[in-house]
Amino acid sequence: MCYNVIGKARGAVAQLEEHHVRNVGVVGSSPICSTIINKGHSPCVFLWKRAMLKCRRSVRFPIFFLLFCVLISLFEGANAEDKYADLDGTWYQASPSDLKKELSGYFKKAEIPKIEGRIVAVISPHAGFSYSGIVAAHAFNAMKTRMPSTVMVVGFTHRQYFPGVISVFTGEAFVTPLGRAETDIEVVNDLLLSNPAIQSIPEAFDDENSIEMLLPLGQTALPNAKFVLITLCDQSIETADILA
Repeated sequence: MCYNVIGKARGAVAQLEEHHVRNVGVVGSSPICSTIINKGHSPCVFLWKRAMLKCRRSVRFPIFFLLFCVLISLFEGANAEDKYADLDGTWYQASPSDLKKELSGYFKKAEIPKIEGRIVAVISPHAGFSYSGIVAAHAFNAMKTRMPSTVMVVGFTHRQYFPGVISVFTGEAFVTPLGRAETDIEVVNDLLLSNPAIQSIPEAFDDENSIEMLLPLGQTALPNAKFVLITLCDQSIETADILA
């Protein structure tokens, strides 16, 4: 297990080096350290560098190495679990068969004209399906004509507020009655590295209908797509500019 974890740590180092962190002071001989200190990223890679420098010539190296393996495993698994739906059975049907039947009816009624040009974004309501399901189906039917491999769902927090913060979902999947809506982890990692205002705040997705209500629609219209789930925890022009 340790070799697998360390391999991932080394991969993280290579990925950070590739992104060429700009406008930060260099700490020591590597920009990686300044990335982690000044940009607020996971301390795992920084600890790896420090541990290697201090323990390389020490008889206690195996102990430090083992402790590092345990530490990085904890960081790696902190947000890697699936999240299960909060609103099924209240905002929408919990039965997979009933939900499929309901959504199928909306999509059949949502006829859209031929769309010229490239679709880059759609706006969809996020109320209960009985209120806005047909309108939302029009939006997703429009995306269906292009069949994107990754869909970014951008919502906002109704019940949580984190000043100046944008949260990105870092779990492996968001599970609805229709199954696992898998996360595009590569895109998520790029976002987390792009700006310190973009963070992983799991509670920003709890009971959040602006995100969850769109997932069964996305799973129905685009069954092979992966998802990047984003919440604006502060609806300001500054956070909007950062995300844009």
